[in-house]
Amino acid sequence: MQFSSDQAIAPPGDRKESFTLDVKDMKCASCVRAVESHLLQQVGVISAIVDLVNEVATVECEAGVKPAVLADKLTELGFPTQPRNSQTELPDKERASTITPAQKPQLKTQLD
Repeated sequence: MQFSSDQAIAPPGDRKESFTLDVKDMKCASCVRAVESHLLQQVGVISAIVDLVNEVATVECEAGVKPAVLADKLTELGFPTQPRNSQTELPDKERASTITPAQKPQLKTQLD
């Protein structure tokens, strides 16, 4: 059976995942470049986008890459880092921006 290139079935070796790392102590664009460069040098990392203002790195990688290992590597580089485990751990300003209008009544009820 042959697959055309427009089918959405990825071969087992092409599985990808993404995650977010909280990266501290970045002060400038050079820090961002250093973090991105260091992440991209790690085995299995496909892409890394670093946001200086929100202090996060979004990493796309092959399945099986451990966020904690990448976090340790960045911490050793001088940028204290930890994997972000869930949306509940977002800073308040980011969490607020991810709430949909449909979720607002539920949250108000939970807070009352």
